[in-house]
Amino acid sequence: MPVFERMRTLRPSTSLDPSPYEVDTKAVGSADLLRLTILGGKGGKRKLGEVEFRGSDLAHLDSFHFRVESVRSKLRISFIGAQPVTIVVK
Repeated sequence: MPVFERMRTLRPSTSLDPSPYEVDTKAVGSADLLRLTILGGKGGKRKLGEVEFRGSDLAHLDSFHFRVESVRSKLRISFIGAQPVTIVVK
């Protein structure tokens, strides 16, 4: 089972933008795993968390998206088109 790694950096100028972040899944097969690492903070170097998705949930997609919103000084991430199986917040 190959593991595909994707990284997205939340920047102050874009993290609260209404436009969603896109994650490409074209190469992910049904037996694979996709691990999305989300970075942020000053310079975008701090790991905020990792999210894993089953390939069987992504194989029929070209991509999925997520939005970020600030709620009481905390970030809330909403996924569009796919739901994670594992979320690890740092």
